[in-house]
Amino acid sequence: MTDVVFIAGRDPFDEVSGGHSSYVRSYARAAMLAGFTPHLFCVAPTSSTRETEIGVLHRVASPYRPFRQMLAALHARPLRAAIARFASGRRAPLLVHSFGVWGIAAVGLENAILVQSSYTTYRDEALSHVRGAESYSLPQRLRFTALSWWVRAVVESWERRAYRAARVVLVNYESVARLVERRHGVACRVMPYAAESAFFERPPAARGDGTRIVSIARHEPRKGNDVFLRALASLDVPFTARLIGGGPLIEEHRALASQLGLSDRVRIEGIVPDVRPLLDEADIFVLPSREEQSGSLAILEALQSGLAIIASAVDGLREDLTDEDALLVPPGDAFALALAMREALQNEALRTRLQRAARALFERRFAAAPFAAALGSIYQEMLG
Repeated sequence: MTDVVFIAGRDPFDEVSGGHSSYVRSYARAAMLAGFTPHLFCVAPTSSTRETEIGVLHRVASPYRPFRQMLAALHARPLRAAIARFASGRRAPLLVHSFGVWGIAAVGLENAILVQSSYTTYRDEALSHVRGAESYSLPQRLRFTALSWWVRAVVESWERRAYRAARVVLVNYESVARLVERRHGVACRVMPYAAESAFFERPPAARGDGTRIVSIARHEPRKGNDVFLRALASLDVPFTARLIGGGPLIEEHRALASQLGLSDRVRIEGIVPDVRPLLDEADIFVLPSREEQSGSLAILEALQSGLAIIASAVDGLREDLTDEDALLVPPGDAFALALAMREALQNEALRTRLQRAARALFERRFAAAPFAAALGSIYQEMLG
């Protein structure tokens, strides 16, 4: 089997729920299914190498904490040196696949074919947080504004260097392709993809009485959890809701839920090691994002579970979902979201139709096999 190096940045097993690490793990599984051996390079307090279910994990010692992708360039030298040692003595070029700003560690590698993946640009994500934070406390607004300044002054240039050094930049959405081209002047290739859960057969579970709602999203301004809570507070029909995910605004959202009188019907649970049981117990999945840039891995997991989907009609979500597959609402509109939830809660026929449509959409577009075939084809082309 042909080796492919993945520059994951963070240890992909440290972040057990969605986000960047889930994205990396899904690509590693697709590479394995396509006949490649992934070697995942990440930073850690100490160096080690071990076999895992998604390939060979190379943990590279770095003195800095991998704070998302905000300090990626500080880890570039030890990552690059470790990959160079791994590649020493090879005659054929080494295929190196990087994710986001972590691609800065691939710049300058000799005898390497660089592939880059993007699910947003860091500047656009940072600006979406600033816009979404307007309704939050002053300390939170200052926090996201300061992060945006750091991204503009420093991180964006790292990202640009990584993208421009790559032979191909892969994205899963036309919306992201437009962002990358506008920010960095780089054309992208759109390809299919899948959530990591797609690599495990999971037939939909039996549904209950139709009153159980679940949402999986980080507690950040762009995800719209505050909009979701205000919409729930206006419902006059029976329901229970569970909000899954971590993030800097989780305590503010817990306080808001209490202020809105939702404590007996809404549970804000934070990060859980496995979302699948929670999806199996639910009837309706809600994603109330103000902005996404791309789509959502959580939506793909909900489609696989056969849940009725209610989501904002924004960015890549509009490329994933149509009015035939889901109830789509304007982003940031608590009233419209409440109307959609009330309709799904009260109309069993609609809810059943949406549940069946969700599973059919998953099988048609977001299963593991098409994703692996597309990725394998691109790798073979790069090596060709």
